[in-house]
Amino acid sequence: MSQDELKEEYDKYNTEDMFNALKESVEAQVVRTEPYKGFGYNIFPYEFQMVGMKKGRPVKNLDSLKNKTNLYFYGFNEANQIVEVKEGCEIEGLFDYQFLLYEAGFFKSLQYNERKKLQNVTYCYLKEGGLLDKALSKGRYGGSEQYYFYDDTNKLQKTERKQYDEEGNAAATIYHTFNYRPDGSLENIVKSTSMYEQVVYKEKKKLRDKVF
Repeated sequence: MSQDELKEEYDKYNTEDMFNALKESVEAQVVRTEPYKGFGYNIFPYEFQMVGMKKGRPVKNLDSLKNKTNLYFYGFNEANQIVEVKEGCEIEGLFDYQFLLYEAGFFKSLQYNERKKLQNVTYCYLKEGGLLDKALSKGRYGGSEQYYFYDDTNKLQKTERKQYDEEGNAAATIYHTFNYRPDGSLENIVKSTSMYEQVVYKEKKKLRDKVF
């Protein structure tokens, strides 16, 4: 799917009527909701780690929270798929929304702000076995193509994100490299471009059990 085709999809979904229809349809599928303070689940592989964030904590008592900012509600359907993500805003009672629509071989992500304005639409194509192969996106201020590369054990090794400006012209390309410890656990994530390289996420090493 080209950036021009994605732009057509973006324009189609960027209406209040479409938001309301999607919200009604998706929420009718929700059979279970899990609240988290901070990110609870990755929709895309290592999504929140790639921007330097750590996993949040589940919330057992919503009334105990002083504010609803950075509060996430994950809505699951009967197939145990996340179909809706609601993110609390600074204004009480308002949320940013992400709707997830699943089809054979791919799923679609649509993200709206609290004013029902579409922020981006992303088509996510899957490899055989369900691994994410590529994510093609169009947003308010440009677009991107992100590709995922795995080793022969299906462990994610690298992503390549090609960015485009509002007119569809190629901009910067961003890479993320995933480094693992000998036990297979994630050690860190390195972000790089043609200009720089930095560690954006480092997983704390778990202490081994004491031996007496």
